[in-house]
Amino acid sequence: MNTIGPYHNRQETYGYFTLPFCRGPKISIEHTHETLGEALQGTELQYSGIDIRFKINKPKSTMCEVDVNSDAYIAFSKAVEQQYWYQMYLDDLPIWAVVGEVSKDGHPSIWTHKELEIGYNENQIVFVNLINGDLTPLKLNTKITFSYKVSCLFFRLKFPSFTNFSIFTYNLKSMIFNRMKLYDVAHRFYSCLSSVILLVGYFRIYNINQGNSNYYQVHLRIE
Repeated sequence: MNTIGPYHNRQETYGYFTLPFCRGPKISIEHTHETLGEALQGTELQYSGIDIRFKINKPKSTMCEVDVNSDAYIAFSKAVEQQYWYQMYLDDLPIWAVVGEVSKDGHPSIWTHKELEIGYNENQIVFVNLINGDLTPLKLNTKITFSYKVSCLFFRLKFPSFTNFSIFTYNLKSMIFNRMKLYDVAHRFYSCLSSVILLVGYFRIYNINQGNSNYYQVHLRIE
């Protein structure tokens, strides 16, 4: 698992388990440290505990349970109301999903089931798709059961074919990936533009102050 945060504020990110999610049953794993570039981007990898094995299907299974006490209820409700989404990786392939939804009557609910579709070609994983399921209303002093399912599918396209982004989105049917990618580009563009405007404004004010200072010095000498 990577970071989690509000969809409309990409600068605000937290570790996935800052929310009271529970980990899956698998504990032992070789830890992968973030690279310098990933650290600068705010990557914060944490192991999910989901037991996934290459080319092996897994029927719907219980992952863990969470007691919805007052703290958990407040944290989950805030995440749903602010449209929190999270990012996770499988074999270095990114996956995005939302925490939950607000019903028409204004009551928050969270997705408690993860269905992972893993496409492989020969000995490589070439795509991953996450489907949310089991939208469960949040209720104080109850237990929420999280579950998962893994489906491994043979995929005819090899990994290099995914350099064509349109083919990638077409085959995965992952509209949320495309949307978030565009949002990220726009966000970076406006961040750079804001920085340029601030720098130009700063140098403009600096030049005006210098000009005024030189003017008064010359004026005093003439007098």
